[in-house]
Amino acid sequence: MVIAFFAKWVLAAVVLMAAVALVSPKNPRNTLSNGLVVSALLALAGVFLHSFLAWILILPALVGVVLWFAALTSYYGIGLLQSIGVGVVASLLGWGVDLLLLGAAR
Repeated sequence: MVIAFFAKWVLAAVVLMAAVALVSPKNPRNTLSNGLVVSALLALAGVFLHSFLAWILILPALVGVVLWFAALTSYYGIGLLQSIGVGVVASLLGWGVDLLLLGAAR
């Protein structure tokens, strides 16, 4: 169970790295350590926002978007439009990884 948690965390960081590499090629800040830190911070923020602020659904979404932009712009040194692009690419890559993993599990 612990191995699965760390494997999923590393996989999320790799997907984030791939998305940043596609949107911002040759970004010197695109490292696995940054991917692990950003994915952990965003996961913790998501748990907090959805656990404690779920009574107003729009507020957690807005705070999550602000945290997403703040994390990507500060850790990767990219702009607002590039962070939107990273979000779109990461979503598509994550969806593809889910399809591959779910297909392999069957």
